[in-house]
Amino acid sequence: MVEGTVVRVDKDEVLLDIGYKSEGVIPPRELPIRNGVDPSEIFAVGEKIEAVVLQREDKEGRLVLSKKRAQYERAWGGNRGDQRG
Repeated sequence: MVEGTVVRVDKDEVLLDIGYKSEGVIPPRELPIRNGVDPSEIFAVGEKIEAVVLQREDKEGRLVLSKKRAQYERAWGGNRGDQRG
């Protein structure tokens, strides 16, 4: 899981600065919002959010991220406790 700062919000994607060589992109299918909802109604530039890395680089050299999976992992992680031995 990575934490990043929202640097741009479009209806097609949310871009995060995660301190990597390039920005991370969250495509619409990986946002935890209903179809037809504009991401700018949910996310704001400058906001810090967590995401999971899905793919190292897309065709534009950006990391592909998922906010939806980060929320899922956070929910499961909070309920199962620390299972490392």
